[in-house]
Amino acid sequence: MFRGQAEFIRTKLRLWERNGLKRYYFNDWDRFFFDCSIWYDYQKEYGVDPFDKELGIRVFFDKDGFLFIDNCHDPGMKMVLEDRMKDWYHRAEESYDGSNSMYVRIIDLISPFMKELKPGFYQVGYKGRFFNLDEDMMCHYRWAGYVTHRFRTKEYVAETGHPRFDEILVAIAIDEGAGFPGSDIPSCLG
Repeated sequence: MFRGQAEFIRTKLRLWERNGLKRYYFNDWDRFFFDCSIWYDYQKEYGVDPFDKELGIRVFFDKDGFLFIDNCHDPGMKMVLEDRMKDWYHRAEESYDGSNSMYVRIIDLISPFMKELKPGFYQVGYKGRFFNLDEDMMCHYRWAGYVTHRFRTKEYVAETGHPRFDEILVAIAIDEGAGFPGSDIPSCLG
């Protein structure tokens, strides 16, 4: 299952929220299919209009950045939609001008505060708070994972799925600075 950066997705797609459930819908997914007969064939095969508000195909990201394609009965079409959404995400991310937010890699923030407990296990400690990571988590944070600085609100946001780790990351970013231009916080990274 594809997962994008939740903070970035929130800047690109509109929020739909009900009873605490948050989704970010990509409503013009049909632009990925150029042959209009596909829609007629789909409705004929599955008995559902793919654009029906209740039963039609829905493409969205959840609050954690995971991509979902609901109500798509055609496996081939679903695969195409997944590929096209991954491509959309990466292209949008590349062209994002950063005018609203900037990102710093998690590994860059935690490196000065990390120690290896034993092979394959690490601990990040900051101001009496600790979080343990295994090798899989470290591998992920070496290549992905960011703390966001929102320029307008001057706040830091971390969404790793681990609230205690998020608190540590935000505290490090606030106290130590994260090298965000215009953040009014001194940089410790250069």
